[in-house]
Amino acid sequence: MLLLAILFLAPAYYVLKARGYSPPIFLWPTILVTGALWLFQLFGEEWILRNAPALGIATGLPSILLLGLSYTLPKRKGAPGMSIEFPCPHCKQVIKFGRQFEGLAQQCPKCEEIVSVPSQTTTAEKK
Repeated sequence: MLLLAILFLAPAYYVLKARGYSPPIFLWPTILVTGALWLFQLFGEEWILRNAPALGIATGLPSILLLGLSYTLPKRKGAPGMSIEFPCPHCKQVIKFGRQFEGLAQQCPKCEEIVSVPSQTTTAEKK
C-alpha cells in the first residue's frame, strides 16, 4: 500500500505544479500522514494488527485524496502556460509573452525594439 501511495503522489506533484501551486506545501503533510499510518501498521499494538487490512487501505488514502484535490483546485494567476499581454512602449501594439519571460528583456515582434516584460502584478495594476 505504501507503493500505491507513492504512485499517487507523483501525478499530484505535477498537477499542482502545472496549476501554479507550490507542491511541497501539499505533499509534506500527505507524506507525514501516510508515513505515520504505515508506521502504525508496522509497529502498532495488537488491536491495530487485527485491523491491518483496513489500515493498509488507509495508508494510500491521503495520497488519493491529494490527487483528487489537485484536480479540483483552480488554476492560479501566473501559472505556467499563462501569458502576459501589454502594450509595447515604442509601437503601442499589444504584445504577448509567456510567464517564463516575466522581468526579462525581449524583442518586440512588431517593431523589433527591446522591451522589458512586466510582471503580472504590474500589468494587473495598470488595467
